[in-house]
Amino acid sequence: MESEIDQNPTIEEASNLYPMPPRRDFRLSLKNLLYILRLPFIELMTSYVSLWRILAYIVFRFRQFFLIKYKIAKIEEKLRNVQNYSEYEQLAGTLDSLEGNLEWKYDETSKYFDAERVRSALKHLRSLRESKDVKGLMHLLSQDLIKNFGGVASPQIHKVLRNGTKQLIENYHNEVILCI
Repeated sequence: MESEIDQNPTIEEASNLYPMPPRRDFRLSLKNLLYILRLPFIELMTSYVSLWRILAYIVFRFRQFFLIKYKIAKIEEKLRNVQNYSEYEQLAGTLDSLEGNLEWKYDETSKYFDAERVRSALKHLRSLRESKDVKGLMHLLSQDLIKNFGGVASPQIHKVLRNGTKQLIENYHNEVILCI
C-alpha cells in the first residue's frame, strides 16, 4: 500500500515535473497596443468596402420597398375609381405582380385543390373536345361540374389574387367553356 502512495507525486513534485511557462510582460505601450490592434484594423480596412456594399444594399432595398408600397397605394386608389372591366383587369394584374403574387399563380402546389386530378381532367377534356366526342364530353362535364371537382371552387384559391387564380384552374375553366 505504501508503494502506491509513494508512486503518486505530491503537488510540489508535480510542479517540478511540469513547470509553468515564464510570464510575459504585457505592459501597455504603443508598440503592444499597435500589435494588439493590428488584426482588427486590417479586417476593418478590408471589410470597409463590404460594409459600404451592405449599407448600399440596405438603402436600395428600403427605397425599393417604399417605392413599391407607394405604387401599390396609387394603383389601389385607381382601382377604387375604375370605370370598366378591362381597366380593372389591367390594374389588378399590375397590382398582383407588384405584390409578388404571380409566383403563387404559376405554382401548382396547394393544399386546397388536387392539381394532379385537375391536370388529368384537363388533358381528358382536351382530347375529347379535339376528337369531337360529344357523349364523352357530356358525361365528363356532368360529373365534374356538379360538385367541387378537385377543389377548383375552393374559396381559399380565389382569395389570393385580385385578377384570376392558379393558372391550372384558369386553364381548366377555359377548357370547360370551350367544351360547352
